[in-house]
Amino acid sequence: MRYLSLWAVAIFLTGCPTRARVHGNDGGDGAGGAGGDGASGDGAVPSIAIVAPASMTFANGEVQIEVRVSGGTAPKVQLLRNHVAWQEIAGPPFQFAWDTRPAPDGDYTLTASATVGGNPVTSDPVTVTVDHTPPAVTDVTPTRGSASGDLAAPIKVTFSEQVLASTVNDASVTLTAGTAAVPSTVVLAADGKSLTVTITNPKTVTLPADFAATVATSITDRAGNALAPLSPAWTWTVPAWIKLPPLATEMPPRLVVDASGRPSIICVTSETVTGNGVFNIRVARFDGGVWDTSLGAPTA
Repeated sequence: MRYLSLWAVAIFLTGCPTRARVHGNDGGDGAGGAGGDGASGDGAVPSIAIVAPASMTFANGEVQIEVRVSGGTAPKVQLLRNHVAWQEIAGPPFQFAWDTRPAPDGDYTLTASATVGGNPVTSDPVTVTVDHTPPAVTDVTPTRGSASGDLAAPIKVTFSEQVLASTVNDASVTLTAGTAAVPSTVVLAADGKSLTVTITNPKTVTLPADFAATVATSITDRAGNALAPLSPAWTWTVPAWIKLPPLATEMPPRLVVDASGRPSIICVTSETVTGNGVFNIRVARFDGGVWDTSLGAPTA
């Protein structure tokens, strides 16, 4: 009992050994504080990041830039543009409104640097593309003024640059035949540099017809620049009959027209094989310009 009492007194005077080790790690040796290895009190590593805008942003006006410091504090951050010191921002919050209107068109690399807990840190780069140039229509199909348009041929618009998909819809291109509106659908290409217009029901169009198309200036590029007005006007004519190019055949062909209005024929050609005349049955399809004879023989 005497020995037990002495042991209890010893613990009371010196404190719990385990408790002492934890207390030491919280402070004196700096391993868990803001000193020593430079980490914050919660063990976070000092870092800096540009959280706005996102990389690969396109802009033609004001861009809001926001920088976030973690793992410690910093009274200011340095913004660099194309690796050159540009703007010094006090905070937090570290925010800057960049008016890109005076800036020349081009790509700009933004980074941020600061000293956090005695440690210099630099953010990952963010790229901002400044673009003040409106997109334009560079090509149209059918060509302007064509007098031999094909109702089944593609109607296509090509742009000078990629346009923003969210600004393209079925109303982006309007078609008329004479004075009547022609319902159609619009599909933007995957690369955003062209669109295709499809007439909803070609059978409702009375031929011959004079067509006109307009392209909406509500279409924009990725920076928000509106499409330049289409000029000159885009018009063409679809005749009632289309003269097809000649195709050699040994006997009158059989003509069919598919659902899109594209003609195909079954024709007979001849050739000499080992001194004997051989007749071949072939299928040819008109592709809008020439006969495609690569389809081979009919299967049924």
